[in-house]
Amino acid sequence: MSPEQYYERSPFLFWSIVATGARRFADDPTLFQRVVSQVLQIALRALFSYSNPVPNIQAVLILCLWPVPTNTMFRDSSHTLAGVAMQLAVQNGLHIFGREQDYSRQNIDAKNSEVALRFRLWIHCVVTFQSMNLVGGFPCWTTSELNNLESDLLLERSLPPSLLYRYRLHKVQTDAIQAITQSTQLLEPNCGPPLNSLLDIFDAQVKALVPTPNVGIDALVQKCIRLGIRAFHFFAAPDTARTAGLVQLYALCCSVLDMLHDLDIADDFALYSTQWLHRMLMMASHSILKITRSELRAHVDVEHGESAYFKAIMFAKKRSAENNDLDSRSAIILTQLWASDSVFCKRDGTLIGDRLRMRSRLFASVMFDTFWHWRATFGNWKANPYKADDDEAETFTEGQQPATHWASPSVFIAHSPQPGVSTTPSARHASTLPAPVLEFDTLNAFPDWEWAAEVPLVDGIDFAAMSQFPGVEVD
Repeated sequence: MSPEQYYERSPFLFWSIVATGARRFADDPTLFQRVVSQVLQIALRALFSYSNPVPNIQAVLILCLWPVPTNTMFRDSSHTLAGVAMQLAVQNGLHIFGREQDYSRQNIDAKNSEVALRFRLWIHCVVTFQSMNLVGGFPCWTTSELNNLESDLLLERSLPPSLLYRYRLHKVQTDAIQAITQSTQLLEPNCGPPLNSLLDIFDAQVKALVPTPNVGIDALVQKCIRLGIRAFHFFAAPDTARTAGLVQLYALCCSVLDMLHDLDIADDFALYSTQWLHRMLMMASHSILKITRSELRAHVDVEHGESAYFKAIMFAKKRSAENNDLDSRSAIILTQLWASDSVFCKRDGTLIGDRLRMRSRLFASVMFDTFWHWRATFGNWKANPYKADDDEAETFTEGQQPATHWASPSVFIAHSPQPGVSTTPSARHASTLPAPVLEFDTLNAFPDWEWAAEVPLVDGIDFAAMSQFPGVEVD
């Protein structure tokens, strides 16, 4: 299809494609800003018009894979758009193969190609929207609740091999999460012996799914799905099975970050990688950090983890599309966490990185738990609400305030040598690094990760807080 045909079919789809492509359009660096300012307004008009649903759903898929850059996830509209698009897909019968007439007032004479297109679009909706929910720490329906598929033969006949593979991976993951949440008490510190065994079973199921030949991204997605399952070992009570599981998780995290780095070296993968992969990169990095800052560090290759962690920082920096967007902030947060020797350390020097206090956001709890430690350490804000009294070391003495300006944009920039101070950014010499300070406002930084607690709702809605959002006119 030509650009004119895309626009005629759906202005929303057309501008979503243009906005995504303009992220890296070097010939006109102003194009991106000029386009994205209009995309969300067009989205609202298109989605609530209830007409021409298929191209509108396709446009939302694009915006969920490559969201409009923002400096806080608190203002990211991707999840809201995904929810609207998912419901729009159901209202138009995409979830029932070949039964679109049951959901339409008009007589439909659909060609076989159109039926197959609608089915493929539904599978994309399930995989994309639910995966984004999971990496955001939100629950999702299982695929069995959303599909009425006649047989695996229908899937094999209608889906290209790579999409079929990713759907099967996603189904195992959602089945695993359903079994875990129904069989264990994740909110309790001791959620029971079945957890580690369940994780072994579902991890084996994912490993049994052989990636599509000659499609490197499929192998990466498989490892990411395994990472999401193995991350639940953090919820288990300490025992040998948990230790073995976390050691496997650590190796998986290193492998994921190594693969992302290799793909980027080969083909500038960071420039077009999806938001879901960015979140899995953060999951892998935070898992490595928590394990190396725990007594489990004796069972893992710390140097390999350090190398993989630094690759994640560089990947996030390269992926950044705008100054001070989520990717650039992620790089700063990862740098500060690694350079600090007070994070996950008790006053007596005991390392407690494998401890997990935030437990309600599924496997993403690992990431959000670490963010609270970051904010308590580097943010001029409240103390960590999940920290037990007199448990962890204070990050600054009484009468001092955390620094609020970032003096060096990277831990890798050389500092002037000082007597007795090593400038090597290594896990073995973390205590010798100059204390990093912040360049951005920490009061604004942590809503990046979509914490509803950041919206004060006292006796109703805080309209003053809502005033920061620009008005959007909807026809």
